[in-house]
Amino acid sequence: MTRIYLMPPAALLMGEVTVTAAARERLTDAEVRSALKRHGSRDWGDVAKEQWFENDDALLQGEAVRSEYRACDGRRFQVVTDAGRSATTVLLPGER
Repeated sequence: MTRIYLMPPAALLMGEVTVTAAARERLTDAEVRSALKRHGSRDWGDVAKEQWFENDDALLQGEAVRSEYRACDGRRFQVVTDAGRSATTVLLPGER
């Protein structure tokens, strides 16, 4: 079976952006900016193929989207935009 996707809007609305204290301590401003740019352009980073499809579907359904990236030192971190597109958070794995 072939999956057919309708293309979501060109850019993801991210609302107010917050960086957790732990992420701020461990990530550079450039790493955060780069991740936000990629997330906003629907480049979900280092997520499994299924999560990539789920994020694309979530855009169409108005659900939260989650991407994952790596800092220069290899440390993983996430960017999450809420379902209402009013807030985006940059955080380390395990944080909420």
